[in-house]
Amino acid sequence: MARLSNYEYISLVSIEKICTALDCGVDDILEFVAEDTSNE
Repeated sequence: MARLSNYEYISLVSIEKICTALDCGVDDILEFVAEDTSNE
């Protein structure tokens, strides 16, 4: 869980284990935020 809050890499296996333990879906613990590409 610490890696999620620190924006670090976390494997899909770990995400699956977290969701199983919390009885939730991926969208309950993750949010997709697109990178700002306007300066490229």
